[in-house]
Amino acid sequence: MSLDSKMKNKVNTIVANVFNVAIDDINKDSSPETVGDWDSLGQLSLIQSIELKFNITMEINEIFSILKVED
Repeated sequence: MSLDSKMKNKVNTIVANVFNVAIDDINKDSSPETVGDWDSLGQLSLIQSIELKFNITMEINEIFSILKVED
């Protein structure tokens, strides 16, 4: 598994956990329109989980640019 594939898998796992859905239901096109609990509060939970997992801090413009998993 390539580094890129591992990263995608980690992100998909985070998304699945945050929104309490099966990982098989998450793909690069998953978005607030396709994931039931992905609302503004869910977006904040997702960002926080990603920041904690990867030990990063996202800038506000990065946060607002996330419209689907692929972003």
